[in-house]
Amino acid sequence: MTDSSTLRIMVDSRLLKVGEHLRQREQQRLRLTSYSKADYKPGSAGAEMVQLLDAMAKEENLALSELVVLRDDVAAYGRATGRGDSELHIVDEFHAFRSAKTIACGCPDSKHSYAFESIVGGGSAGRDCIHDVRFFVELGNQSYQLLELVHDLLQFWEIFLRYHTTLDLKEFSVAVQTGLLGRVTDTVFHQHVARQLVPVLEPAPVNPSVKVLQGEISQRLEKAAFYLEEREFLRPGLAKYTRITSGDVSNENVKRDMMRIRNVETSFLQEMVHLADSVRKWLDKQDRISELAVMERFRPYRIVANLVNVLKHGVRGRNQDCAVIDLDTLWFLQKGDQLASDDPLLDVMGCVNYEGELFSLTQLIEDIAHLWELFLRHHSQISLIEFQVRLGRILLSRKGLSTYTFPMPTGVEAWAQQEAERRKKLDLK
Repeated sequence: MTDSSTLRIMVDSRLLKVGEHLRQREQQRLRLTSYSKADYKPGSAGAEMVQLLDAMAKEENLALSELVVLRDDVAAYGRATGRGDSELHIVDEFHAFRSAKTIACGCPDSKHSYAFESIVGGGSAGRDCIHDVRFFVELGNQSYQLLELVHDLLQFWEIFLRYHTTLDLKEFSVAVQTGLLGRVTDTVFHQHVARQLVPVLEPAPVNPSVKVLQGEISQRLEKAAFYLEEREFLRPGLAKYTRITSGDVSNENVKRDMMRIRNVETSFLQEMVHLADSVRKWLDKQDRISELAVMERFRPYRIVANLVNVLKHGVRGRNQDCAVIDLDTLWFLQKGDQLASDDPLLDVMGCVNYEGELFSLTQLIEDIAHLWELFLRHHSQISLIEFQVRLGRILLSRKGLSTYTFPMPTGVEAWAQQEAERRKKLDLK
């Protein structure tokens, strides 16, 4: 039996291979930008360009295959560490993973196509230079964009590995979160081509009940997007406080502004949890309710659902797990080389205590937004364009900013575990 340290290295190696395939693909794309669509002539005249296209398609397929085989490595690691592999059911039932598995196996019935993206007048003499090429694979009644599928699985795997394994993949997580930060904003720039699955066949007529439920889902997403925007609207207002004024517990203005941010955060989370109720009814109308397990078994969803329940009904006690915002961390913008008392307040981040483990509330918000976007895009034909654009603008506004990181002060993790155990012993019937 292979030990857990060796399996950890295997997972790391697999993820590094994915990154290398994507880097190779990007290098080939940059070479492709010297051509225009008029240069594409299969045969000797356009031999180099054809070779570039073949090489790009090959790298995308190799990256996709690595992300499929990664499942076996993660399962082996889970068994070796005693955690088991049952949680991988989430991955197995995710439609994007199942489609990727079919493509990686070389499905003979699949059809392949491609489309160029050009920059109008971007080349010499006003030529329309190629910016990129998108490769598509048809499976059944759906057309998948290959690179988009790779990115979807990368994002899905990053969240899964962070919440469902003990693997220390901080560098991988930072790379994925940074590299894919503005990916939702592809909708803004590419007119929705890059962010929608393209139906090959006309969808079946929607009955009135299903149509109403689809509208309900869209309304929840609209409210969720509003709360995300509202938080970004309120956050700059914190800058009027400094290390001194924000640390004054008697300063009611600080409390009020921080409470406003907390209210929009929890309102967003409530919409994300109750979205599951709307999606459940929608799936039930199509006898597909079991698909919702992909979301409901995901740990970030379980944490958020528990937190929303506690906020509404209070701490549970009686040996039940509950998620509680036990800490708030204040983030200041250091203007000089040294910490200063007049450094402005940049942000406030809650820390959720769940089963004695602390989770960033800000990270939970982003993770649950990404998971719902991925799930609904691959498990429904509901239009997500408005939600994608609004979420994408928020993510794009953060591009170039450093990720908030800090060493946990000594004793805080032990304190969080003690608090979780203390709450379990309460009799709050």
